[in-house]
Amino acid sequence: LVYFGFLQCIFLLVIYTFSSEIKKSLNPYLIAFIVVLFLGLLGRVLHSLHVFGASYKLLAISEYATFLFGATVYLLTKSSVTGVQFSIRDLIHYVPGLAYIIVISIYFVFAPPSVISARVQSGELFRAVLLFMGTGLLVNFSYWILSFRLFLRFKHELSNEVSFAVKSRFFQSFLIAIGVCLVCWLVVYIVGAFEQTWIERRIRPTIWLGLAYLILFISYYMTKDPQLFKLAPIVAPKKYAQSKLTSPELD
Repeated sequence: LVYFGFLQCIFLLVIYTFSSEIKKSLNPYLIAFIVVLFLGLLGRVLHSLHVFGASYKLLAISEYATFLFGATVYLLTKSSVTGVQFSIRDLIHYVPGLAYIIVISIYFVFAPPSVISARVQSGELFRAVLLFMGTGLLVNFSYWILSFRLFLRFKHELSNEVSFAVKSRFFQSFLIAIGVCLVCWLVVYIVGAFEQTWIERRIRPTIWLGLAYLILFISYYMTKDPQLFKLAPIVAPKKYAQSKLTSPELD
């Protein structure tokens, strides 16, 4: 299922890349979310396929998506329910994610094996993982709460849209699914914090399965209602639209 979800990510990204029509109309934050899911699954897939000798550092690629996940969920929800177009100011939400990628790369990915081994022996790596995961959970839960509050706030305004039923059902199910994934992640974190590694190893796959289900969930709705993820067209206000002059007088 994880492999299938991963291939589905690639399939959707290829369609988006080579279809100029879809590229112009599709919500860019949906594509960003698919990219985040792709990153989240990439490290796991490469490690499972024993690429580069199945180095444990490959799993760090999946960690790159940690701080990008919640921000993208929030921006996707915001742009869809409010109709607000992409803004450069929105990129500030990705600053923590980029900072985290740099930290993980320096601290773990590019660190020599001898340094990693010393950190494992001293327990420093375990404490660092707890800190990183705990912060990631806090950030992602915060964005999830903001997203759900935003959806509930604008839910009555969505009723004016033709696709209200589908859009409302999708975002309600989507945010609930995100919440379930975060709860699974929290359980893994708590179990790992008490050093119950044998339990953690058995429940950790639920995170990967959750990401795979999310991409399949989105694919289903993209097939069911392609208009759901399209940007609302920007309609320029007509000049003198509120004027009480007659048409000949306006001319």
